[in-house]
Amino acid sequence: MSGDFNTGYVIACANLMHLHDEPTLAADMMSQLGISWADVLRMGLSDYDMDVLRKIREEKPSHPFSDTKDPSHDRD
Repeated sequence: MSGDFNTGYVIACANLMHLHDEPTLAADMMSQLGISWADVLRMGLSDYDMDVLRKIREEKPSHPFSDTKDPSHDRD
């Protein structure tokens, strides 16, 4: 998938959080993309979006990012 598609998808999940505060739904959606937290960090998103993406990352049991099953995923 293209980087533009992935970035748009991640921002759409962030918008779901901003507009509706639905971390479980957003995490379920994010898990379908199959990207890692490191991929998200490389996108260079604003703090506004990163704040809610961190909430999505913490949502369990969805494992929204491909590396969140590993306990070492806490690096920002």
